Amino acid sequence: MPDEKSCRLVILSPKYPHRARSGESAALQATQEILEHRGSSSRLYRNMLLFLAADADRLPELQQAVRSWLAWTSIDDEKEQLNLDHATQRQVKNQLANLEETITERLRETYCYLLVPTQEGTGAVVWQSHRLQGENLVGRASRKLINDQQMITSWSPALLRMELEKWLWKDQNHLSVRQIWEYFAQYLYLSRIKDEQVLIDAVRAGVGSLTWKDFFAYASAVRDDGKYVGLVAGVNPAVTLDGASVLVKPEAAQKQLDEEAASQPDLKPASSQPSGAVSETLAGVISPALTGKSAPRALRRFHGSVELDPTRIGRDAGRIADEIIAHLTSLVGAKAKITLEINVEVPNGIPKDRVRIVSENCNTLKFKGHEFEEG
Repeated sequence: MPDEKSCRLVILSPKYPHRARSGESAALQATQEILEHRGSSSRLYRNMLLFLAADADRLPELQQAVRSWLAWTSIDDEKEQLNLDHATQRQVKNQLANLEETITERLRETYCYLLVPTQEGTGAVVWQSHRLQGENLVGRASRKLINDQQMITSWSPALLRMELEKWLWKDQNHLSVRQIWEYFAQYLYLSRIKDEQVLIDAVRAGVGSLTWKDFFAYASAVRDDGKYVGLVAGVNPAVTLDGASVLVKPEAAQKQLDEEAASQPDLKPASSQPSGAVSETLAGVISPALTGKSAPRALRRFHGSVELDPTRIGRDAGRIADEIIAHLTSLVGAKAKITLEINVEVPNGIPKDRVRIVSENCNTLKFKGHEFEEG
């Protein structure tokens, strides 16, 4: 089994069936070994594995059906050597069809135990055994895990904050987002998240909430002096699981935001200025024509262009939408027009079938214009 940061359902070999309410389960011995080791090395991402095992009491019935199917398959393969007539060949085909249905049904009945490793704090690993019912092996296991919150596919930022407070943050004001994901993939006492996108969505929801102070803020980096770079709170961030980006405790984030606000120059009321400055202020701000100076003109338009990584278009476009477009389109009366320009060069030429497919897709997607050129 690969050691990766994504939930996997391991279907155990029939050699390792599970017997409920028994201290001797070959399945539990096998799962414990897989959970702890990957080959000769220790497994790192233990919180990503779940197991499906056969019922030891039902396994003989499945094995007998498979043996019968193999026997009839052998007869079908050797029908010419055995000189079978047409009636006998039809009988063989019917037997095979019936046995295939039997095997499918007995597979569902036999592979019915979902084995889930859990842990309370630093205590011993405890295996929870669930007996499943339903049609599809993987589908019914997935539904059970999601319903019991033993595999999380959509997460509330409030629950993420609770886990951070209980296990990870402690006395720190911030924690690397990538390190948080590493922790959740490794430790069984933390919630089991399906994949990194679930964590990213929870972070975005918490940081972008109007009540972000109940959750956390986000920063793209931390300077050597402890200041946060690209601190975001109350706005959806473009979250990346790199080594620099961090989740920030709301108290620490609010402190920096207050300091930044206090460092901005204040526009003092005219009454607080010396009398000689009052007339200058009124002339320069209220009536610029009296001083011969023109008032600064408001900036009303923005335009920009950027090259995107063709292998990461979704990621880059999402960041641009969150960090550029969202700030402008949220202004009252703002109207945006976004144009995507595509230039692709293929040194060896574009095959005719690709030309046809791309042209049809362009028409379907309502491209204003598109063409292929000879180079």
